Amino acid sequence: MAFTGHTPPSPYTANHVDGRYGQDASDPSAAIRPDDTETWSLEDKENRTAHSMGPAAEQDTHLLASFRSDILSGPADIDAEFVQVYEGSQYPWDPPVHFCILQDEFAAHDDEAKAAASRSIEDLVEPHGPLLVKLYFRHVHPVFPILSKARFLTQYSGDKTKLPASLRGAVYALASVFWESEPSSHGPFSFQQHELADLAADSLQRELDSPNLAKLQASLLLLHMMPNRVDSIAHPKTWTSTAQAVASAQMIGLHQDAEKWNIPKCEKRLRRKLWWATYVTDTWSAICHGNPPHIYPVSFNTSNITMEDLRNDETVPQELRQLVDPSCVGIDLAAGARFLELVKLSQALHELIDCTM
Repeated sequence: MAFTGHTPPSPYTANHVDGRYGQDASDPSAAIRPDDTETWSLEDKENRTAHSMGPAAEQDTHLLASFRSDILSGPADIDAEFVQVYEGSQYPWDPPVHFCILQDEFAAHDDEAKAAASRSIEDLVEPHGPLLVKLYFRHVHPVFPILSKARFLTQYSGDKTKLPASLRGAVYALASVFWESEPSSHGPFSFQQHELADLAADSLQRELDSPNLAKLQASLLLLHMMPNRVDSIAHPKTWTSTAQAVASAQMIGLHQDAEKWNIPKCEKRLRRKLWWATYVTDTWSAICHGNPPHIYPVSFNTSNITMEDLRNDETVPQELRQLVDPSCVGIDLAAGARFLELVKLSQALHELIDCTM
């Protein structure tokens, strides 16, 4: 499918209404398609994951658009729902956009393995987890701003196990490189970076049965770990792991421009930021390995990233500021500008690669 820029009028505004994913089809209110005042979050649905549905998906998007109501339940043995976030227009290149909302149900041994990885990660860093988070936002986040800072800190300060083990492990592992620069670190820690990275990567392979924004963030961060030594300048695992990150981004629909979708504005900004971080990762990985990028020009229509996207959710609430340095309670505009230039440079390099392939 080729994506083309379009500017049909949006039927949606920005008033947020929590998605009605759990309603029974017999409920009359469940048979109403979202109206002009509603927005639907594709994230934060406990034990549910939103998967993008393209024209070649298991259900045709134009067929789904012909239904007079959202399909909110089916046979008892199929726990999936379809939600339309954009109704499309009369133009053939501007189709309706649907997501399939799936119940997260996994094999018991997978759940046990993920829980064990989560415990092992926290046991390794105990009692230094909060300090590692502080180091992450001081050193890593400014140059690779893919987390929603306030959102992450809110979840971390509450029940941190609600965050994927892979994401916590990746944050801790990247921050551990800067441990010796922290005066309050009280000497060396008792673990190696690769121990955390291995636990995070193992957990991620199971977590990607239900990809979402947080797990994509983990995928992108784990690509920055020190790989095992091989007789090559470019490690093969970097390339294969990049493919996995790109596939995850496409699975959750980041390759589609969400600006006219009826989802929260903050979610649109995060999705755009993560798409371009994936694009940057794919471009530079392709250059390092001499391969064509996994992302090609007509495979996406996501609009360009802006400073407002980077500014989104960067201000840390007063009650969470003990988790970051005073210099990190807001956006670092200079670092943000450098990231925007990195995206532009990656776009230019991508064009050069396209000319040679």
